[in-house]
Amino acid sequence: MEVLSGLLGQMARHTHLRFHWHCEREEITHLYLANDLMIFCKAKVPSVSLVRNCLDQFQVASGLSPNPDKSNMFFCGVDPNTKMELLGVLGYREAKLSIRYLGVCLRRKGV
Repeated sequence: MEVLSGLLGQMARHTHLRFHWHCEREEITHLYLANDLMIFCKAKVPSVSLVRNCLDQFQVASGLSPNPDKSNMFFCGVDPNTKMELLGVLGYREAKLSIRYLGVCLRRKGV
């Protein structure tokens, strides 16, 4: 995970990655908890393509890759056409984000 953290951090510093609006000030690109990884970015094709590129580099370096059957994308306020385009970039399916993960609230009220 340190390799992937480094790749995501490098990508954020040296590209035109657009952060998710709740993550921009702190420049949060990802969060991993136990065996789960969450990557945050703006719901735009260039940003999701950069994430795809990072995951591809990680696969070359480590031999590990996300399982598309166990991977999901979560959206908020994204139009259906854009969702379909972004889902195609990574090949994942859309899912709804749980309110709690390991007892920790992941959403603000009203979001």
